[in-house]
Amino acid sequence: MSFATDLTDSNSTYHVILDDFFIQRIGEETAARGEFWQLSLNFRRANLGGGQMRITTGDNVLWALIPVGSRGLAPLRLKGPRSVKAYTAFKVTVIDGETRGAVEGTTVGGRTTDRNGQVEVTSGQSGQVLRLQANYQNRYVRSNILMVTVTT
Repeated sequence: MSFATDLTDSNSTYHVILDDFFIQRIGEETAARGEFWQLSLNFRRANLGGGQMRITTGDNVLWALIPVGSRGLAPLRLKGPRSVKAYTAFKVTVIDGETRGAVEGTTVGGRTTDRNGQVEVTSGQSGQVLRLQANYQNRYVRSNILMVTVTT
């Protein structure tokens, strides 16, 4: 399957020299002057254009707006439990998607990760679904969203 499958004129421009599409808009977000859409596959920056890549079931695909002229930003990866008991503390871990190393100083739910890339989060009442995401502005692309179901 090609990423270029459903691109329309209003969302992209075909670039003859690169033999690929230049993405302008994804969903409601449009690349402003001085930005481009960076593609990451399985938490690693792509070395090919989206129209040249192949994806398979289970792959993690991420498009992120990045300033033109930058070398790009590595994506963060947030790992943790899929379910936790109500009103309990649990840890999540943030790693650099490319190096797989822990990332200190990222923010998850208003708290900052330690040198091991970990932060403690406390669950709420049963039935809630927590949507956690790690962010380290201007150094990394924000992480995947970790959905944590709170049980009894």
